[in-house]
Amino acid sequence: MTKPTRNHHHPSRANGPKADSIDTATPSIIPVVGDGARGSKMERFEILLRRYEPLVFSVCRELTGDQRLADLCCEEVFVEVFRYPEDLTLSPTRFLQAVLRLALDRADDMMKSQSELIARGRWDAISGLEEEDRNLFLLRFLGKVEVEELSGLFGLTSEMVKHRLWQAMSHLYGRQIGDN
Repeated sequence: MTKPTRNHHHPSRANGPKADSIDTATPSIIPVVGDGARGSKMERFEILLRRYEPLVFSVCRELTGDQRLADLCCEEVFVEVFRYPEDLTLSPTRFLQAVLRLALDRADDMMKSQSELIARGRWDAISGLEEEDRNLFLLRFLGKVEVEELSGLFGLTSEMVKHRLWQAMSHLYGRQIGDN
């Protein structure tokens, strides 16, 4: 018998925005996070939740391989963001990195508690990457963010983003071959 799950609104699963784009360059996000942030903590949090939840859910789902665990993981990430308002003062790039780090940590915790060995192996391999390469990899392949957007977000040329993604994939492939 399966445990019932709550029906959360995930725009990535409805007709809303998809997790394949991050709009950190437009003026609409700059007042929400960073030094120039405006509005109450709750207003800024609601905007961030609407903007980043599809991406975080997508990453959590890929890491856990399970819809229910992804729901829980995503919830925990945003509860943590709400509990620590200093995260709302980070630059948009640092905020995104902090949210991804939280998603990775929460997914890892859940996989340990659920004894999901396959997904745990994925986490072990991904965690072996340098932080910026790990963030590039997660955003591109799990979050479905385009290379051009990653280029702008990380301040790298498109060629450098592709090169770093190739290196990350080579590292992960080498880990997979070495584990077999």
